[in-house]
Amino acid sequence: MKQSPAILAMFQRGLKTLESMYAQNKVEEVVYFDRETGPEAFIVVSQSLHDAKINGIRFEQTDSLGRIFDVDVMAAVDDGQQLSRTELGFDVRKCLFVVKMLKFVLEPSNTVKLK
Repeated sequence: MKQSPAILAMFQRGLKTLESMYAQNKVEEVVYFDRETGPEAFIVVSQSLHDAKINGIRFEQTDSLGRIFDVDVMAAVDDGQQLSRTELGFDVRKCLFVVKMLKFVLEPSNTVKLK
């Protein structure tokens, strides 16, 4: 279960940041879901699919909480067409925990002794 006061506070802060990023265009609606798997939201904006995805990627890469968010963008038309990061020339997102573990293992001060 992904529910706790800390998770909810981080989600609300990240959602507020996303809303302000998309506010340069017209935010039509924000729909919030409180699910067992954690909080989710849909932000409906008047923006091209391309520009909306770029804003989502920018949030994921530059905001202090962006790394733990998964911003998916889909069109209201064309059967919910989506754009992937790779279609826009960005790398696939890497697993946060695997990257953190790898960085720990590769630190020179963290030695591993084999027996």
